Amino acid sequence: MNIPKSTDDYRTLMYGENLELIKAHPLFAGLGEDEIKEFIEFSKPSIIDIEPGRPLLLTTDADKKFGVVIKGGITIFVTDCEGNRAVINTLKDHGSLGPLLFMVHYYNLVFELSADVPSRAVLFDPHFLSGTCREIAATQHRLTINLLEYSRGLFISISEHLLCLSQKSIRDKVLRFLFFRCEAEHAYEFDIRLSREEMADYLAVDRASLSRTLGELKRDGIIDFRKKHFKILDTKHFKY
Repeated sequence: MNIPKSTDDYRTLMYGENLELIKAHPLFAGLGEDEIKEFIEFSKPSIIDIEPGRPLLLTTDADKKFGVVIKGGITIFVTDCEGNRAVINTLKDHGSLGPLLFMVHYYNLVFELSADVPSRAVLFDPHFLSGTCREIAATQHRLTINLLEYSRGLFISISEHLLCLSQKSIRDKVLRFLFFRCEAEHAYEFDIRLSREEMADYLAVDRASLSRTLGELKRDGIIDFRKKHFKILDTKHFKY
């Protein structure tokens, strides 16, 4: 796997701000500081930094990695051999922390990671979770449990995406997309991370049709929006 690495050594994850961010991540819930440091020393993960306007390309083979975003937030795109580009996932910040379960097991695809703010991700080889090591077996067990629970959120995200794509009209795709954002925020007013082009990619529609549909929904008094900020005005359209 071709992964653009940070100039920082993995040992920097064991100190200061990096360690505090890792301790706050759901993957490491229930582990003490010494246990986290011990696992980092054992697994020797890679660090990648993503700067705004400077996306990173990951070319994949049969290898697999999983990782966590410990700072900022990342949008993941995939491009196939014919040049078709689509949004795979967009991560929401949780304060200064954004989560990502990033498993790669695709062929003839190129992944692109982009960020709106300076972001940092840590990539692990899953062998260090499943491999037997008596000294850190309890830590590996806790990480595996956390990973299974964490995976649930990824499957929910995939299901939401499929439900958006399954709608017959662009209008229904947009309404379903906004419904899920309402559910995630527990509010009828929120910001989305996606640009219009990214939102069109996510919903598998062209940008012009998306813009036209958003304009129609605004004229019909169903939503209001300005750039990435949306407000739901007529909530009956969200009772599916």
